[in-house]
Amino acid sequence: MGAGLPSVTRADTEQMNGNWVLDAERSESYRDAVKEIKLQLLKLHKRHKKDQFSAARSGSGGGNKYYQQEQYSKELRAEDTVDVDWSLPGALGTVMEAKTIKIYQSRMCAMLYDKKFKRLFAINPEGNSYSAKGTEFAHDDLGRTFGYFEGQTLVIDTDLKGGDQLVEKISLDETGNELQINTRYRRADLSRTLTYKRIFKRGE
Repeated sequence: MGAGLPSVTRADTEQMNGNWVLDAERSESYRDAVKEIKLQLLKLHKRHKKDQFSAARSGSGGGNKYYQQEQYSKELRAEDTVDVDWSLPGALGTVMEAKTIKIYQSRMCAMLYDKKFKRLFAINPEGNSYSAKGTEFAHDDLGRTFGYFEGQTLVIDTDLKGGDQLVEKISLDETGNELQINTRYRRADLSRTLTYKRIFKRGE
């Protein structure tokens, strides 16, 4: 655990156990996050085109033009990234867009998404640190998963197959009847990260 974080007991972690149902009206969605990323990319394209036009009219070039192009390349990998396919394959889509989640944890944690896809991984008692052998990692259809607590927040860090990364941070409100999942998804091919927050209520 990191310095200054409160210790977490098994009773604390097991409060997350149970069935959870998405509160769609109060939640952000993956699709909303994709729209925001596409808007950012579109703005970059427009800015780049404007810079090119301005440079052409002024006749400026050399180092300034090279610098503009270099900066643009760092922000955006290719000209067609605005129209890139952001659809989620199979199990990844189920996890990131689930409307129901069932959690059971003690030392191990089992999570069932939309009654379709089950994940099972250990919760590392040492927090965000692991051995050279990597025995703390679980492997499934998504990739390599590492689970631990940051204070009262359960962190599920997954290196996805193909090089992308998915981080889910799960926490309870003070009543214990509301679950919040902050999701961060990084596309390695675009060097872009999208984030969104979902709220779940206890189900039957």
